Order: sequence, then structure tokens, then C-alpha cells
Amino acid sequence: MLDSLDFTLPAASTSVVDRRQHVRAYPTSASTLTPTGTRTVRIRLGGDDFVDASSVRLQYTINNLDGAKNLVPFCGPWGAWSQVYLRSNGVELDNIPQYGRFHQQYGWNQLSQEQQFGEAGISGIAGSWNTNGTPAMGTIAAVLHKLHVSLFNSQKLLPLRYMPLECELSCASTTGDWVNANGTANSINYSISNIQLLYDAYVLDKSVQEFFYRSL
Repeated sequence: MLDSLDFTLPAASTSVVDRRQHVRAYPTSASTLTPTGTRTVRIRLGGDDFVDASSVRLQYTINNLDGAKNLVPFCGPWGAWSQVYLRSNGVELDNIPQYGRFHQQYGWNQLSQEQQFGEAGISGIAGSWNTNGTPAMGTIAAVLHKLHVSLFNSQKLLPLRYMPLECELSCASTTGDWVNANGTANSINYSISNIQLLYDAYVLDKSVQEFFYRSL
């Protein structure tokens, strides 16, 4: 009778996760964007892996094309993006116009000052602060930051076999929305290159996968 009151979990007979790997997804379209040229990039995620939604990061390089002047953004590098879509099998899951402003408000302004310093360091924003403590983004090179779309904030594992994803991003056509021209003192000529979507992919145990797919 005492044994029937023992609720100790039995030892696991199988591992839930067989393998975890860091993955880089590259654009299927143009990989270098400019405000006055090609402005849209598409990145597809597919395969049989499960994506850790919390690990997804967008990485790219911002190049100042005017070597004689500084490129001085009003906000973080995310301000360069004017539109972000997330689709699965042609179904639109997210459509965020003015993405740079959306990210600035909900992914930056809501953070404490300590969190902002940490985010600036992780994002790779060089010269983020003046000596008097006021923001001055200065020169931006290689950057890395989250994408604030619904699924990537879900804290779930996403099954790409049944839910392949396509992320489409467009850079701003009006440079004044993001960079400070200060008359003609600052550069407004830049390009975005080396665009990648980074994430952690998991391969689950075969029996776990079969149970999951059977449930679907």
C-alpha cells in the first residue's frame, strides 16, 4: 500500500533531445541592400529540425558608403528596417510596418538603463554613449539583435517540417527616418550586407518526434 503512494518519477529511458546545433540561414534573394536600390531580402527556414524560437537573431553589417562623413543613426540598427513579414506556407503570420519604430518602442524603450547597456553591447553598437551619458550611436558595423515577431517571442520549439518559415525584411527608403543628416554634415549613404538569421536547431528523439507528429 505504501508503494502505491510513491510518486517518484521513473528514471528516463530515453533522451528527449538527440542533438542541438547552431544554424545560419542565408538569404534566398539579394543579400546587399541600399535605401535607393534593392531594398528587400527573404530568408527561409526549413528542414526537419525544431527551431528554438528564443534563440533567433538577425545579423548583418551596416556599411557607411561616405568615408568622409560619419553615419549617425537616431536609434539602434533595427531602425534601418521599414517592413517585416513572417510567413509559413504562404500564410502571413506577421506584417509589421515601420518595424524600426516598433522595435525601438517595445524592444528598447521598455528596457531599464542597465538592460539597454547590455542590449547595446550584445547588438554590437559601437560608441553607443557619449561621455555625458546621452545616446549617440556613432559608427555601426556588424550588428546582432532579436526580431520582435510573434512566433520568435513564443518561447516554443517550432517544427519546421510542418511549419516552414519565410522572413521578409525591407530597409527604409527614406534615410531621414533612421539617420541624422544634420544638414549635410553626416553621411546618409549606407548599405546593409552579410544578412543572416541565426538560431539553435534541435533534433528530438525519434520516439518523441513520432508521438508529436502522430498528435498533429
